[in-house]
Amino acid sequence: MSYSEKEVKEFVENLFKNSSSELKDLYKHQYSIESGIKDEIQNIMYIYTIENDVMNMSRAEQQKEIKKLDKMIDDFYKADAEMQIEILYKLLEGTTTEVFRFYSYNADKKEITDIVKQTYKGRHFSQNVWNDETETAKYMKKQLFDFIKGKVNVNQITKGVEKLFGNTHYESRRLAETEVARCQSAVFDRFASEVGVEKVKYRATLCNTCDKCKADDGKPFDFDKKIKLPRHPFCQCYYDIIDDEIYDNNNENDIVDTTKNIETVEDAKKALVKDVGFIEVEDSFMDNVEDSLIIANTNQLNKLENKFRVIHNSKSTIFSDAKKKINEIACVNSSPITPTKQNLSLNSKIYKDKKKLIETEKKAVESFYSMPVKTTENELTIATVTHEYGHMLQNNIIENEMIKNGFDPKKPYAFMDLKKKNPNLQMKWYTDTRIKIEKQNYEEIIDIAKKRNPNFNLQDNISQYGSTNKSEFFAEVFMNSQLSKPNELGIAMQEWLKEKNLIKKG
Repeated sequence: MSYSEKEVKEFVENLFKNSSSELKDLYKHQYSIESGIKDEIQNIMYIYTIENDVMNMSRAEQQKEIKKLDKMIDDFYKADAEMQIEILYKLLEGTTTEVFRFYSYNADKKEITDIVKQTYKGRHFSQNVWNDETETAKYMKKQLFDFIKGKVNVNQITKGVEKLFGNTHYESRRLAETEVARCQSAVFDRFASEVGVEKVKYRATLCNTCDKCKADDGKPFDFDKKIKLPRHPFCQCYYDIIDDEIYDNNNENDIVDTTKNIETVEDAKKALVKDVGFIEVEDSFMDNVEDSLIIANTNQLNKLENKFRVIHNSKSTIFSDAKKKINEIACVNSSPITPTKQNLSLNSKIYKDKKKLIETEKKAVESFYSMPVKTTENELTIATVTHEYGHMLQNNIIENEMIKNGFDPKKPYAFMDLKKKNPNLQMKWYTDTRIKIEKQNYEEIIDIAKKRNPNFNLQDNISQYGSTNKSEFFAEVFMNSQLSKPNELGIAMQEWLKEKNLIKKG
């Protein structure tokens, strides 16, 4: 995707802000360790004798307290190291995923893991954590053991402990921000290499403490000769793609989009039949939908059809229905017996007014009633038709399953149980197949998301509307996967579409 200089800067800046937020739990843990050690110091001063502002303890008393503190410090710092490594893995996996998503690059779990596990200056971050914790624990023990042996003034020991913990907080933040920069840079390099970027521009606007970095701000570089980032700990420099090198590379399906943009209403009507595959475009669609929306949505349907060939494998019409409720932006009407007999209907009360459509869609996205999309005019005007195309795709999947089980579209009523009087029982075979496929699709997509991220949270990733039922789940996630802000479910859907060979060549 093409982003402005400001958008790239804000995105990178937010990565570093997020790293600070993610470390809050670690800082709380470190403060609790600090508090625990201070409490032990106070207990020692309360129990034993102080002379001339130093502890005066027998050798046996010293050994007793040293043994106790030695274990306490080992336990504290082991727990701190393990917690820090866990937080960093989560932070860096999230950062790497976000940067891939920002550039609309569909990375699999292995690519993300490979980047997280890369080293910085020859060492993996987990090694740095253990080294830092081991060194800090060693210094902490020396301070406390000297205090017990009467070598450190009782009025200075607490300040010494506070200083060591201040350094611990600093090192934790230093490591996290440096690793975030490393992952951001590695993802950018992967993306730029993939799409053939040749020129980049150095950006040091966030790294305002290093003269070397500031001296290179704004300089163009050949991609293969650019300075490797990060250049130093706390480095927040990054690269922009020089304008004429920016590509719209939403490559979740590895197919180059060769569809030509429609520019007139007349061409749109022809394309909806010839290219998209509708058997009919009803006059209500042409009469009740604003011209710019006819063109935008035809282009989107053409793009989707070029990938999935859903409408060509259906018997479909497109029209606009003025009788719909105002909150029903569009819908797909399909036959319960032959799912590929399906029609796409747009609500003329909304599609006749572009401004109203954009306002409605934007409100739905911002409230998370709908799945995330970029809140630009271009995406908001095609979001719903993309959602509805998802329903049409699933209807095709359902009918294919029916055919596997003996269904013949030429004899569609063969599986109706006419011995039953209840219409629902008569239709049970058809209904059961639909329920089975919707459930199967739902579980498979979520399973991919969980494999990609063991901490995946469904509630954080599915919209309110997508939570309605498994059919709306599929359509919402499909829409999210095909536009420019796929979340974890959208990326899982992209992978699922590949696995199921649903993306066609052509």
